[in-house]
Order: sequence, then C-alpha cells, then structure tokens
Amino acid sequence: MALVGNISGSIQSNSVIGVSGSVIVANRPQALFPSLPGTDTTFFVSGSADGTGRSVFGGDLISSGSFNLKSGTDGTSQFSASSTGILVNTAAGSNTVQIAASTGNITTSGDIAVNGGDITTTSASATLFNSNATVVSIAAAGTSVAIGSAAGAGTTTVNNNLAVSKNVTVTGDLTVNGSMTTINTINLEVKDSVIGLGFSSGTIALPANGDRGWIGSNLTAGADTHVMNKWDNTNTEFVFARTSSSATGSFGISSYSDLHTNNIQANIVSASLGFSGSLTKLMDGTSYMIAGSGISISSASNGAVTVSTSGVVTGPGSSTQYAVALFNDTTGQVLRNSSLTTNGGTSLWIAADLGVSGSVALGDTTSNTVTFTARVNSDIIPSGDNAQNLGSQTNRWANVYTGDLHLRNDRGDYTLIEEEDMLTIRFNKTGKRYKFLLEAVPQLDEEPSLKF
Repeated sequence: MALVGNISGSIQSNSVIGVSGSVIVANRPQALFPSLPGTDTTFFVSGSADGTGRSVFGGDLISSGSFNLKSGTDGTSQFSASSTGILVNTAAGSNTVQIAASTGNITTSGDIAVNGGDITTTSASATLFNSNATVVSIAAAGTSVAIGSAAGAGTTTVNNNLAVSKNVTVTGDLTVNGSMTTINTINLEVKDSVIGLGFSSGTIALPANGDRGWIGSNLTAGADTHVMNKWDNTNTEFVFARTSSSATGSFGISSYSDLHTNNIQANIVSASLGFSGSLTKLMDGTSYMIAGSGISISSASNGAVTVSTSGVVTGPGSSTQYAVALFNDTTGQVLRNSSLTTNGGTSLWIAADLGVSGSVALGDTTSNTVTFTARVNSDIIPSGDNAQNLGSQTNRWANVYTGDLHLRNDRGDYTLIEEEDMLTIRFNKTGKRYKFLLEAVPQLDEEPSLKF
C-alpha cells in the first residue's frame, strides 16, 4: 500500500519532500479528494500550492509516464500527455485537439486554420478527405487552382492525370490542352445545342481549313472497318464512309457507306448508279402516281416503276369503234371521241375538218398517191415564181379546164381570151388585142350543129 502524506499548509520553495508513494497537496477536506490511481508514484494537486487557486511550477515538469490534468470530481482528463500524443478537451469526454506523436494522427472536431499557406507531406500518396465528406469546397474565394503545377489567374490547371470517382461540376469554362481527351462512360450527354469542331478558342476558327467530323471504332476483323461521318473539305461535301484512320489520325476515306433514312429533302438529287427501293411514295405516304380505272402501278426493289393495265381503258358510253379519244388536259380523263378514227391498223380517218398550221408532206415516195374527192376552195399558188411545174414531160395532165389563159415568161406576156364567137389574144406589154382567124373543118366536127 502506498504511503500517503497530507500537507494542508504551504510548501516553501526551498523545501524538499521525498515521497515513495503518493503526495497530496490540498486546501480542501480529504473526503473531496478523488481516489488515488493505484500504486504508481503520483503527485496529485487538488487545490492550490500558493493560495491563489492555481498550481504553479517555476521549472520544467518531467514525467516518465502519462501526465494528466483533470478537472472536476469525475476525474476526466482535460489535458493529458503520453507516448501516443497530446489530448486537449473543451468538455468532459469530448476530444477537441489531439496532437499525435510521430507515428500517430491529429484529430479535431473543429476547423484547422493554416496561416502559413502550405500543407505538406513526405508520403508518396495522400488523402485529403475521407468518404464522410459529401461536399468539398476548394479555394471558394480563389482565382486559380493548380493540380500538378502552378495555374494562371482565373484558371484551373491539371498537368497530370486526374481521377475523379464522383460528380464534378464546372461552372466556368473548361479548357483541355492535351493531345487526347478520353471519356470512359456508358453514355455521354451534352446539354449544349451546338458542338464546335475546328475552333482554336471559343468562336475563333483554326488558321487552316480541313475535314471535320467523327470516327467510330468498329471491332470487326479486317482493315478499313471504322465508320466515319465528316465534312470532306477537298470535295466540299458531307460523307458517310469507312476508314482505317483512328480518332487521333486523319480522315482518309476507304470506301463510301450506305445511308438509310426516312425522308431526304434536297434541291437536286443525283445518283450515278441509279436508285433502289420504292419510288412511288410521297413524304406523307401517298403515291405520286395515281392509277386510274383499269391501271395498276408497282415498284420493284431496284427502283423500277411498272405501269400496267388490268383491263381495257373505258371511254364514254357513246364511244365509236376505233375513234381517237379526247383527254382533259388537267385530270387526264377521257372526255369523248374526236373526229379521228382508224381502221384498226395504220390508217387514220378524219370525219370532220382538218386544220394544219405547219408544213405538210404527203407521201414519202413517188409510189404514194393523193386522192382528192373534195373540191379545192382556195388558190393554189407555188412557193416561188416560175419555179414549179404543173405536170411533167412524162406525167402530163390530160385536160386543162380553165377560164382565160395567162401566159408569161422572160420574153412574152399574153392572155388568151374567149369571146362569144371567137378567140382573142392580148399582148399585155402594149395592151393590144388580136383575134384568131379560124377556118372551119367540117370533117372533124364532133357535132354537126357546132358552127363558127
């Protein structure tokens, strides 16, 4: 059992007390003392050594074990020092600051203010906050944040790899100056309405024109299997194609690819190899080719359109056999018969008047003939003066029935006139008329009553 000595008075500064057990210096009754901590050598100050309520030590306080300063009657340590560190409490049982030894930790329930500006570590890896910190603010009032090296004013610079396993929100501009930006997610959502390609900064274009577009990786075995959609600056056209290029390479075209879409609207659509698929549908799904009665329209997979009749096209109820039909120029419907009929073969018959506003060629060989049953109701005038013949030396007209006969060539100009009982001829250059002297030849008379 430890030896206990009670000193209720004062201890002079030059006094020496040797204790092999516990020494209690107090100015209060012993009943209020806490129980002694075991058999260890203890120096316990419960009250004051100088009458002021404080325990004052003018020199160093050295302890080979733990050193505890306690408050109150419950014996809770408000300050303790041991080999594991220094613990300071603001309330009973509540750790406020723990300053660890070289192998321990520092824990505080309040804030840590670093007025020197630097927090350093000699460890190769460091964790700034654990998983309990759900909201982290870094440099809320700062103008620059650097990870890896110094950043310019108003920027956040990451010069090495940055791995983030939680959501990151950037309220300002984000600039990536490296050679590759890799996004390894299942889906990529871009809320901006416009994505700019080929800009050096903001709305400033690159110094040189070039191709713009995207390349999609395709793992199918074989060469030239990547897919690509780009603006081909050389040919000034948009391209869907296959390529062997990668996202870090060029936009070389290996072969053009098919484009399957619903509707295509364009001013000009050209196809050097033709069209395939149905060509009978408009944008609203209706056919641009409307089949009438007895007509069917079909479209093959290669784009060919076939118009066929399932029967006979029916005209008006009073139609005539082999009649040429008249059509409405707006609807294309058969209105009625015309005055043109055929014999069922190659002949064409006109049952009414025929008007021709252009030149007419009748027959293509001399074996063709023209038969006039009708009467000529106009002058027949040659196209040139003294150029066309009426008959020929081998094909002459049999009889000429005419009134007065006008004769004129490059030498003479005469008109043969029939008078009541004689014939006269007028020389048109002078206007003089001459009569024919006729002698009767009775033996040649066809009718005896005919006399001159």
